[in-house]
Amino acid sequence: MFSDRTKDILSNKVWLVTGASGYVGSELCKKIKADYPHIYLIATDVKAPNHHWYDEFITSSLEIPDNEVVQKILTSKIDLVIHLAGVAVEGWCFENPFQTCEYNIRAVYILLEAIRKSTYSCSMILSTTDKVYGRDATQIKPYLEDEPLVAKNIYETSKICADLISQSYHLTYQIPLAIVRFANIYGGLDKNSSRLVPRTIQRLQNGLTPELRLTKSGQEYTRDFIHISDVVEGIIVVAKALLEQKPNIIGEIFNISSGKEYRVRDVLESIISVFNPGEKYVEIEEGVKYLEIVNQCASNNKMKQLLGWEPKISLIDGLLMIRNEYGDQL
Repeated sequence: MFSDRTKDILSNKVWLVTGASGYVGSELCKKIKADYPHIYLIATDVKAPNHHWYDEFITSSLEIPDNEVVQKILTSKIDLVIHLAGVAVEGWCFENPFQTCEYNIRAVYILLEAIRKSTYSCSMILSTTDKVYGRDATQIKPYLEDEPLVAKNIYETSKICADLISQSYHLTYQIPLAIVRFANIYGGLDKNSSRLVPRTIQRLQNGLTPELRLTKSGQEYTRDFIHISDVVEGIIVVAKALLEQKPNIIGEIFNISSGKEYRVRDVLESIISVFNPGEKYVEIEEGVKYLEIVNQCASNNKMKQLLGWEPKISLIDGLLMIRNEYGDQL
């Protein structure tokens, strides 16, 4: 149920979510329409999503100047843009650097410029990634939001550019925005086989041996895994704070993460224990062509301290949710 304060903040508000047919976008739209019916939701993407969790849909390529979304921002009252569109598969980005920059950089400053020129007051949330920090991180020394951003591969570079351009638009033009940097997201109906969780489940379902990928030298990866439901809740918490115009939120950056460093081996074994106990897996020393961070962990203390948010779903509970909710749909 809504509190009276939350009703006041959300009543008659218009939110625009880009990338609405994507993994995070579709889950966010579903949550908004289920739990926040007072919000008028405009969804956008290059193709129509396979869901109907929106009030209005715009088909548009964001990297094209004066696109339909830009025109909507310039001519309509939109209170909040949540920008989730872009490409996030590092291997694809390595093979397609030009398109990566178009989707992940150009689209961002086109949106920001539309917001700057709009006659209505519009806030924005930009989504990026913990990979912008560039360095290896551990739970003892996790990523903090005020650290320098260090680019290696083209994906990280594109996200850093979007991040810095957004910060510049806030500082220069006072656009009310916040930046959220995601850790490794899992859960929900994620079918992207480049990611550990769906790939391992898909292999188990197809009678194939799960694979543990190591670095070319045999080093083990660690990652910070967070369930999609916690990510969506985190985005909405930031959104509410922006709409309240809290001065300690506007212009700020937030890691949305579990704050835990998981060995990928342990996660793989947990997946097997949930979906097919006793199954064996193989180790593969498979160096990738692009530079890849080996150890990752992002602090979520800022989200806890300023917004009272923290993740609720443990890794095992998240895997059980996938099994119980989606079964063999992955």
